[in-house]
Amino acid sequence: MQGFAVLAPDMLGCGETGPGTFQGDAYFDGTSHNLWYASILAGRSITGIQAGDVVKLLRWMRNECHYAEITGYARREMTPVIMHAALFDHNISAMILAEPYSSFSSIVMNRNYNTRFILSTIPASLTAYDLPDLAAAFAPRKLFIAGMTDGNGTTFNINSDAEIIKAEYLRKNVADYLKIEPDLSKVFDWLK
Repeated sequence: MQGFAVLAPDMLGCGETGPGTFQGDAYFDGTSHNLWYASILAGRSITGIQAGDVVKLLRWMRNECHYAEITGYARREMTPVIMHAALFDHNISAMILAEPYSSFSSIVMNRNYNTRFILSTIPASLTAYDLPDLAAAFAPRKLFIAGMTDGNGTTFNINSDAEIIKAEYLRKNVADYLKIEPDLSKVFDWLK
């Protein structure tokens, strides 16, 4: 068979299932932080809930298309979701992260962080891990990162985060499986 089967879910809290016109009292730049506060009170992160949903969808997809090679794709604040899901479920053989923020610590250390990123953060995660650790743990599977930014949404201070990922791919002798590029222009060559 040739071609791609595409599963594009409308994740809880995004798209049509997003907050709609609800703003609440903690609304900044198009993002309601009330949802994040509620997830803390419930003891579950929004990213964790969404990653669990992705794992369920991956298992369904594997049953329907047992022969398929699954490549995960996520953009911006959804990249932590696919990164967590990919470590829970090894059905994802490759991952494309478009315009991800480089780390939770880049949000903490940036006074003017992009408020849209807050919903995909994990409370207290920095006591155990950060996003470069997740990306590094994805090795030896294929990983394409395009347009990585810091917590402010700029490319100012991402080198140390990228080096953590590169070091692990190099340590596992699969440096060719990792591409960190400024944009998605080379992604189709990488997929081959």
